[in-house]
Amino acid sequence: VHRILVDYFNIDVDYAMGVTDVDDKIIKRAKELNRSPLALAREFEAKFFEDMRTLNVRAPMSRLRVTEHMPQIVAFIEKIVANGYGYEVEGDVYFDVRAFERRYKYSLFRELENAASWDGDGQSNNGSSNTDGDATANDGKTAAVKKSHHRDFALWKAHKMGTDHDEYT
Repeated sequence: VHRILVDYFNIDVDYAMGVTDVDDKIIKRAKELNRSPLALAREFEAKFFEDMRTLNVRAPMSRLRVTEHMPQIVAFIEKIVANGYGYEVEGDVYFDVRAFERRYKYSLFRELENAASWDGDGQSNNGSSNTDGDATANDGKTAAVKKSHHRDFALWKAHKMGTDHDEYT
C-alpha cells in the first residue's frame, strides 16, 4: 500500500511500523536460551527487516518499539480503563469487549469470534481458543478464568516476580 500511495498517487506518507519487542513468547524463548529478552528481540527484529529487504519491501521511516514507548502505552491503557472499557485482574488489564459493544453498538468482535471458532479444517472449536496467545497464566490459572468474558483480551500483563526478566522494568 505504501509503495502504491507514494509511487502512483504521489501521496507523501509517513510510514511507521510498530515492533513488539516484549511479550510472553519472547520472554519464554529467552529463558529457554538463557539469553537477554531484549537482545533476542533485537535479533528477531533484524532478521525480520532482512527478510523484508529480500522481499523488496520498503523499510518504514520509523520503528516504534514497545519498550521505547511504555509510558505512552500505560497512559493509553489507563484512559481505556477510566472510560470503562478495561478492567484489572491481579495486575493484568483486559479490554471489556461487551462494554465497547454496548456503547458503540458495534459487533465486529462478535463477527471475529464467529470466524475464530472455525479452525480451518471444517471443524468448529466451539470458541475454546484462547485469544491471549497463551493457555495459562503464570500462576496456573487459565486466562479465561481471570477474564470477565471469554471475548475480552489482554491489554497489559503484569510483571510476575521471579518469572520475567527484570531488564524490562
